[in-house]
Amino acid sequence: MKKENLLLVFIFIFGFVLNINAQTVIGKIKDTQGNTIPYAAIKIGKYIGTTSNEEGDFEINLDRFPKTNSIEISSLGFETLEINTSDFTSKEYILQDQINEIGEVAITHKNLSVEEILAKINENIKTNYVDSIQGNVFLRNSLDAEAKEIEIKALKSPWFTKKELEKVNENINQEIKNTFDRNTKSFVESFNKFYQYNNVSKVNVKKSISIADKEKNSSVDNIGNQIQKKFTKYLDSTVTYKVKTGIFKVEDSMKVSDFAVKNTEEKYKDKIVKNSFTYKMELDKLIAENSLTGGEKSRLDFIFKPKKYRYELNEITRYNGENVYVISFKPKRSSAKFEGQMVVSTEDFGVFRIDYKYAKGKHGESINLKLLVGLAFKDFGWDNTVIFNRIPTGEYTLNFVKAYSGTYIYVNRSFKFIKNRTKRSEKKEKTKLDFKFVLNMHSTKELIFMQPENISKKEFDAIKVEQQYFLEYFSKYKPEIWNGYNIIKPTKELLEFEIEE
Repeated sequence: MKKENLLLVFIFIFGFVLNINAQTVIGKIKDTQGNTIPYAAIKIGKYIGTTSNEEGDFEINLDRFPKTNSIEISSLGFETLEINTSDFTSKEYILQDQINEIGEVAITHKNLSVEEILAKINENIKTNYVDSIQGNVFLRNSLDAEAKEIEIKALKSPWFTKKELEKVNENINQEIKNTFDRNTKSFVESFNKFYQYNNVSKVNVKKSISIADKEKNSSVDNIGNQIQKKFTKYLDSTVTYKVKTGIFKVEDSMKVSDFAVKNTEEKYKDKIVKNSFTYKMELDKLIAENSLTGGEKSRLDFIFKPKKYRYELNEITRYNGENVYVISFKPKRSSAKFEGQMVVSTEDFGVFRIDYKYAKGKHGESINLKLLVGLAFKDFGWDNTVIFNRIPTGEYTLNFVKAYSGTYIYVNRSFKFIKNRTKRSEKKEKTKLDFKFVLNMHSTKELIFMQPENISKKEFDAIKVEQQYFLEYFSKYKPEIWNGYNIIKPTKELLEFEIEE
């Protein structure tokens, strides 16, 4: 055989072996009518694998799990699909509608009222839900910032004539409008090692990426920085300035040229160092708000404070291979905020799934200090899906969260640029720059907890926390970034998203 042919045969065999070893399965989950099924659970043997995204798509690397003979795909309202590992390949999977043939004899606690079921849920939380756990956590945060109003006005200044000042104001407002006149989207994804013992957590970020335009993102900090940056280019670059906003000092000795260079350097960095503690606080908050073991931080008051809500037992059906109650709820008292439904085991009263959102006319925290300090805030949107699953010990743990929040932000503040005097005899010169902006921030966070296992105090204490991590910036989403990792498969919107140059 010729050398060229031998080489081709080798490449073919080598490629085939690699393909077998790298067992990545990509699929879509649908019902019998062809509709996609979002947030369906894919279980690899006894371990929680991944979850389909909102478009029914999933991707999973089987090499990350112990060898097993069975795969299960399940979702509320459908029969659980059991698959042999050898048959689990990249394709569409069809779930059959659940045929509800549950007789009274199948329900152990058939005569309980909804109120009694809720009491049982609370009684069994400590035994049902594990608070000492370790595993892999993937978190995706999609932020859509809508700039409703941005207005800047430089007032009387000794450095400009009245006509010059009018031109400066016109130019700055046009530049700001060009930067923030449209919705700005950004995405951040992180893969973490998560450890928790008695509700105390440790987090090590293993990889973190962002697809965002650092100059055009409509965060409060960035809008303030951009206003300051665009105005300072009209100032004398040979002197330094003290910068204040309200009573707070921003810079004591800012040189215009130094400020411009600093921002240019930041724009072209492809990665930055981030503080792990700040990220841990964000992750802890998301988990606690949607957890039955989150204590006072949990927002699931429809479970802990049932007197505030009205409940209805909708049906008894099958989910994850067992009988479940489907219970809906809505506010009864004015202090109640949410409406939705929960899926509860008829055996041990563990909660498998919760879908909840703000009821009509309800909202979260709000602060209105417009007249006092020019600030206002309102939490106007909340729509969450939370899925729990059992680990091999039989206890429940958090499996998946999709959390939407909408926030209104109002800022009406001013910058003062005060020229630093080199001599006491020099005249004190300052310019006041007023600015106002109104934002609607829409945040959607998706979290999946994979391969959860119990952790002992000794194991937890031995974990060393990495204090910093790198956040890498990309202008376009590249699926190969996550080769070898199990994540929530990106949606079509994310795959097609690209920063405009």
